[in-house]
Amino acid sequence: MIYFACNNPEKWALLDQLSIPYEVLKMRLRPEDRSDLNETPLNDESASTYVQRLALNRAHVAWDRAHQRFMFPRPVLSAHTALSFKNMILERPGSEVEAFRMLKMLSGQTHQVLTAVALIYKEHTACVLSVSEVKFHELSDETLFHYIENEEGILEKRGAYEMSGLAASFIESINGSDSGIKGLPLYETSQLLEGLKHFNLTPSVGGFVLYQKALEKV
Repeated sequence: MIYFACNNPEKWALLDQLSIPYEVLKMRLRPEDRSDLNETPLNDESASTYVQRLALNRAHVAWDRAHQRFMFPRPVLSAHTALSFKNMILERPGSEVEAFRMLKMLSGQTHQVLTAVALIYKEHTACVLSVSEVKFHELSDETLFHYIENEEGILEKRGAYEMSGLAASFIESINGSDSGIKGLPLYETSQLLEGLKHFNLTPSVGGFVLYQKALEKV
């Protein structure tokens, strides 16, 4: 049994594919967490360093919260994803105009999707990185206007798109991990969890459950 520090149901569905027993720790930002969970990149921070820092920070915060609530000590898994284009980290757009500019910049170009997965258990800390390349075909202004008008929540999406949304039709090719682009690279995650085998982890009462997603607030 592990804890999964994640608010995203799509990532829960990905972890389900590994048949790993887990409980979700939904991460709500508290005033004391703002420095640890702030997603603003540091000055001159590379995309690879950025995603690993955020994944590890989230796992540490979740581990501390579980300890503070006297929860049974279990490994904590977390993940963070970022988009990078020409060494620039693409954050969430601040407006529809900015979303248009981002997507126009990616039109006909190849960008990188990086997902870091972190695991913490007592003194054990590990982090793995998945890097995939995504190429968009040439996008007309009309196509982008239609997308911005019809796609929900573009201001909440890094780079103004998600692979599972309408922008899936923008993708000409992918080189890398499909699950990594969606936010949880399954191969890297399974390899990370292999590192827990040398720990004597106690199964839940009645045996392992395939998954548990009952814990709403931590």
